[in-house]
Amino acid sequence: MKRNLALSALEAGFSLVELLVSLVIISMVGALLASGLNLGQRVWARSEQRAQAAREMFDAQAALRRLFDDMQPLRSSSQDPRTIEFRGSADEIEGVVPLPSIGLGGLYRLHLFWRRSERRLDLDFHVYQRGRETGGNETNLTTLASEIDNMEIRYFGKATGEQAPGWHNEWRGQQELPALISLKVTSAKDVAWPELLIAPRVKAVDWR
Repeated sequence: MKRNLALSALEAGFSLVELLVSLVIISMVGALLASGLNLGQRVWARSEQRAQAAREMFDAQAALRRLFDDMQPLRSSSQDPRTIEFRGSADEIEGVVPLPSIGLGGLYRLHLFWRRSERRLDLDFHVYQRGRETGGNETNLTTLASEIDNMEIRYFGKATGEQAPGWHNEWRGQQELPALISLKVTSAKDVAWPELLIAPRVKAVDWR
């Protein structure tokens, strides 16, 4: 008789306690799965942001290298005609570069600068006119990179009056372009900008 009662209890199914334990376990598993999905989504979004920042950095450096490799050491119309159309400081560069005949074409005065207030690396360009510096018209303004915390530019060369070349924080009023231009950019994004070294052309090219 007792054996029949025990078999009847087993055949009756789960008890209330067993059901509650099962529900708790299922809830915990569901919470773990949801947490894993959220973590995966955050990792994916972080990876996408990092990839986008890397593409922005590589595109900006490639554009700067293409432009400033062909910088022209043209003579200015200042009081000393031997000086060239170039001025550089720790956070901006202005010089003359040729653009291909397809599209804009001709000589352009380019102005690269770090806009501190908006944390942007901007490039302004205008048709070259001898003796005239870049204007303030922002219709030709291109933002190369955003969230830039700092930019340091240095110039290597033999400045007027020096016996040997060296690194300088400023290059203006000189008779030749610097042999090297170093750009160091610090960004708030996850991608570190490697130092960009540019060697401008010493001699002018036929840009027509």
